[in-house]
Amino acid sequence: MASIDKIAPQHYQDRAHFKECCIYQVYPASFCDSNGDGVGDVQGIISKLDYLKDLGVVNYHEIDARFGTLADVDELILEMHRRDMKLVMDLVVNHRSDQHQWFVESRKSKDNPYRDFFWWKAPKYSPEGERLPPNNWREEFSTGSAWEWDETTQEYYLHLYCKEQPDLNWENPKLRQAVYDDIMKWWLDRGCDGFRMDVINLISKVPSLPDAPIKNPGDKFQEPYKYCANGPRVHEFLQEMNREVLSMYPNLITVGETPFTHHDFDVLVPYVLPENKELQTIFQFEQQEVDGYPQLVPKDYQLSEFKEITSRWQVEMQKRGGWNSIYLEVKLAVRKSKSGHSNPDVSDIMDGLQRKARDHARNPMQWDDSHNAGFSLRGDAKPWMRVHDDYRDWNVAKQIEDPDSVLSFWKRMLAFRKEHLSCTYGYYTLLSPDDEKVFAYVKEYEDERMLVLLNFTKEAVTYPLPKEAGDLRNVKDSICNYNGPLPDMKDEKVELRPYEALVIVT
Repeated sequence: MASIDKIAPQHYQDRAHFKECCIYQVYPASFCDSNGDGVGDVQGIISKLDYLKDLGVVNYHEIDARFGTLADVDELILEMHRRDMKLVMDLVVNHRSDQHQWFVESRKSKDNPYRDFFWWKAPKYSPEGERLPPNNWREEFSTGSAWEWDETTQEYYLHLYCKEQPDLNWENPKLRQAVYDDIMKWWLDRGCDGFRMDVINLISKVPSLPDAPIKNPGDKFQEPYKYCANGPRVHEFLQEMNREVLSMYPNLITVGETPFTHHDFDVLVPYVLPENKELQTIFQFEQQEVDGYPQLVPKDYQLSEFKEITSRWQVEMQKRGGWNSIYLEVKLAVRKSKSGHSNPDVSDIMDGLQRKARDHARNPMQWDDSHNAGFSLRGDAKPWMRVHDDYRDWNVAKQIEDPDSVLSFWKRMLAFRKEHLSCTYGYYTLLSPDDEKVFAYVKEYEDERMLVLLNFTKEAVTYPLPKEAGDLRNVKDSICNYNGPLPDMKDEKVELRPYEALVIVT
């Protein structure tokens, strides 16, 4: 059984805003169109702030100023702060656009002052004289090289993602200072309340950029992350970032995305240890990939595998005093609260999670049953993406009116989480680790004990309560995704309905 000794670092249970807040990710193009051009924008977000405030949201992240003017962004920040909400921006500093001024200058000549803001390397040549990339690194979005040839200066530049996103060279102190002053401080001085840091664990590469190990002998290019994920200076860079920027702005929220790292807590926990002064929390993707990387090949998995991954992260973070977010639960929460669609067969969700397309999550928001779901405040504007045909039946307005709707459930769930601190700070104990149908665990904080039972099957399940579940005769509070009374709990058993999620507080 995965559990934790009740003696843990005190700061793990120190209350903090970033631990208790609810974060709602906005995809601006699909949220609300204010000017009738069919594309969501910042003014559209402003028009819906009261909706989000009512939901229980106190943070945004990933707002893109291209969807409005700088004045619009300033107004957004002002209106959010008036509602005691916070704006968390997406900070992308592992790479920049190839249209950004830094890169435009960098590719002009080898002696340009911005040249070393990026990774430029001369080609290799085969014995036959064929020009080759500097190493065998593969880019993330294809099986091709992570290097792109530039005709102007006759060198390659590195892009771990697509060729339009050249990687920044954090070995250059001038680049780092430009990130701090021209990007981070600029937004924070405008009133931004924090950053979600995109692939932040990739900013430090092994400077020699050696060839990656051969994992797939049939492939020309190989996964590079041994030499660019959690690199030799990443903690030095983040501690410098904290000294130069983050420590100067109180009450910031910092969330780091740390992909391509599983199991190795000695590598990941230092990012979030308070004494290291780096980030507040991180998220990684091990639990999401248990059924196959979404953009690649789905695979079968056992519930016990998912439990093991989730529990390992919960327990290790508690032991060491770090803090992480579970990406999968956030993704599902946003998916439900944004769409509000019915899911009569929840197995459909699991099928959907294994689709390769990403645009399912980008459908225009369905606000009401008017033309095009009320997406545009100007009425007849054609949305940039087709609105789902079911918008007359499934929309925010109807969900608000229906106390049993998905939206109403999530309002109750978020309020429940806010009321019961054991949700956030409780010590975690996994129950029945080998049960392939029910995910059960306990969280304990001060004098409160919370039992969580999740039926992962489309069948009714009788779950025998282990003694660690505690005494359920004195239930103080509960919440369930079914309407009506709690399921039958007698003879130390619980009858769980298909896909039932039940939380009991004693």
